[in-house]
Amino acid sequence: MEEQRRWVRAFLREVFAMPRRHVLVFLLATILLIIVEVEVIEGWHLVHLVELLGIMLVLYMGWATWRVARILKR
Repeated sequence: MEEQRRWVRAFLREVFAMPRRHVLVFLLATILLIIVEVEVIEGWHLVHLVELLGIMLVLYMGWATWRVARILKR
C-alpha cells in the first residue's frame, strides 16, 4: 500500500511540476495537429478538436508516467 501511495505522489508531483519547456512542446504539438487537421478536414469540427486534445492529454500522462517510473527505479 505504501508503494502505491509513493507512486501516486510521485506521479502527481511530476504532472504539476512539469518543466515549462515540456508544457510548451506539448502545446505547440497540439496547435500544429489542430492546424493540420483543419487543413485536411477543411473545417473546424469540435469533435475532432476534442479528440486531438484528448490524445495530447493521454500522451502527456503517458510521458509523466514514464518519467515517474524512471525516477522511482533509481
